[in-house]
Amino acid sequence: MRQRTLKRGLALLSAVWMISMTLALFLTAPGPEAEVQRRHQLDLGLSDCQERFSTGNERYQCTSALLRQESWDVALLWTQRLIILFGPPLAAGAVFTRRKIRLERLREERRHRDRLKRLEREGHVAGHPTGGSGASHSHATHHAADSRVHAADAAAQRFGRPPQKSPGD
Repeated sequence: MRQRTLKRGLALLSAVWMISMTLALFLTAPGPEAEVQRRHQLDLGLSDCQERFSTGNERYQCTSALLRQESWDVALLWTQRLIILFGPPLAAGAVFTRRKIRLERLREERRHRDRLKRLEREGHVAGHPTGGSGASHSHATHHAADSRVHAADAAAQRFGRPPQKSPGD
């Protein structure tokens, strides 16, 4: 499958997922009655703190703990919703990107091998192995660079210019 087709399909699937999850989260969201109930429970807890503790510091600690817990509960609820909404599209995008990088790396390795084989067939890298270590790679690249310099010298002589000095001379 072509990369562009796969990318468009992934974008379409991600959009459908996000729209459907937004609708599902909106439709399953608790109504105003649940908010009233939650607020009532918080008010009961705060009044219990006022009745149970006699000093201001103890009441403050109790009410502060209740309010912190309420904040954490709301933050956890929204974090879960965001993970449900954006998690799968982001994960799919990461998998797609990783696959694309891997395929590009394999294509580049194939182009490199084909280039070395072509250079060997043309006689620029005679007797050198086409695969293998980095030393043969750098040596083959050096030979290819030398052949380009020599070809440039030959072209310069044909057109009546003096040959250029190569960096190694």
